[in-house]
Amino acid sequence: GSLDEDQFVQAFTQVSQGRISHETLREFFIRIDANANGFVDWDEFSTYLLLEGQQEKIEHKTMEEFTRQRFPHPPRDVRHTDAITRILVNKDTGKYYTASSDGTLKVWSSKCAYEKTLHNGTCWITDACWLPTRTKQQRLMLSSMDRKIYLYDIRTENIVRYFCGQTKLDGMVT
Repeated sequence: GSLDEDQFVQAFTQVSQGRISHETLREFFIRIDANANGFVDWDEFSTYLLLEGQQEKIEHKTMEEFTRQRFPHPPRDVRHTDAITRILVNKDTGKYYTASSDGTLKVWSSKCAYEKTLHNGTCWITDACWLPTRTKQQRLMLSSMDRKIYLYDIRTENIVRYFCGQTKLDGMVT
């Protein structure tokens, strides 16, 4: 046999002695009705119970493994002093790059250990992105509140070029 949504809600309202709301029971019904035919049969119900329990174990185990990891706390003098505006990952090296409104771009190892500061400007870094290139060169672009865009070559860790923004737009009435 199988139950439609109303029968399911009625049956589990009795089983739970009314402690579970009808809305919650309807949400359970939708999650359990694997083939979305409007009925829950024993196979769907038992499969849901088994898989839901396994999923909870997997999530708990994953969370436990994550919380057991110890990431080094960087010394105060290498931390950002303001909000981080962008986090980028170099897919080749696994390094992290954090841009901040404190005007710095910091480099972190794949284990989250501080390595260096590449950009130590005075203006807020508003965004950062990888610049696609045809060669293996790795270029990183930063934009800042001083209307400049900086282009870094990550291999040499040098600014390749920077562009200055306009203070007035041509044709605009000021």
